[in-house]
Amino acid sequence: MRARAIPLRALAAATLAALPGARTWADPPGDPPLAPAEFALDKSAYRDEAVLRWRIGLPPGRLAGCRIVARLHTAADTATLALRGIAPPLADAGTLRFPTAALAPGQYAVDAALRDAAGATLAASALRFPVLPPPGPGALVDVRPSDNMLLVEGRPFFPIGVFEAPGNDAALGRLARAGFNLCEVPSTPGASLRTALDRVRAHGMRAFFIAGDLMDFSHDADGKRRRLAALADSAGAHPGLVLWLGIDEPVWNRRDPDAAYEAYCFLRARDPRRPVWTTHAPRNSVAELSNWNRATDVAGADIYPVPEPQTQ
Repeated sequence: MRARAIPLRALAAATLAALPGARTWADPPGDPPLAPAEFALDKSAYRDEAVLRWRIGLPPGRLAGCRIVARLHTAADTATLALRGIAPPLADAGTLRFPTAALAPGQYAVDAALRDAAGATLAASALRFPVLPPPGPGALVDVRPSDNMLLVEGRPFFPIGVFEAPGNDAALGRLARAGFNLCEVPSTPGASLRTALDRVRAHGMRAFFIAGDLMDFSHDADGKRRRLAALADSAGAHPGLVLWLGIDEPVWNRRDPDAAYEAYCFLRARDPRRPVWTTHAPRNSVAELSNWNRATDVAGADIYPVPEPQTQ
């Protein structure tokens, strides 16, 4: 069997750490300067706060007197729910936190801006995020706050998996004995799905669905809602299924983040028990990748270490 190992680090806010510079990996030296500021918003279903992250692209001489202003409001209403700001002098990067525990489930937004000493806006972003209904006692997956470790049924779970859906007990047994604890199951609703999940659990493993293009609501959104609902309802509370895998390498493949956000909100409302996982290509800028944080719960990145030799 030829398999690709999945090294995942569970990130509660599905955040890619801000690295020095905002260049794409392929960018040569001498690129044009950064925008005056880049903003990203992290809101995990597993945290009772929305975290605004900013990074400044201005040279130090232009930063004097600048400030960050951020306003929280519902997506459908401009009335301010909370106002935050950072007075000068500004650091090159930082965060602002908005508690969300008291907010009702729904759609919200943070309007963030970098303003100069005269009050002129140098950069601005409107960043939407959902507050989802609490998962309740039936949640299978949680995140440990101290280190962002996935917890499955209350126990730490570090996924080591394969992009394969073994169709028999012999293949599952070989994977389990080799140390794998996660595998794919066919994304087919109905009794056959629960049978496949029963088989996976019998070998001490867990499973994931590849939702893939179903997480793109830019076309056939109604049909995709029906298919996602059928899969979520078929899996129910079965402990074998722990992750939904979304669109593969969405930024690199130029997929629509707004359409994926709509799909994410629909799926997480339908199935609050399990997180959505997105794997990115090791390309693009931090700002581009961060724009997908709102449509995922767990973030991973290629390149995979198996098979060898690795030619990517």
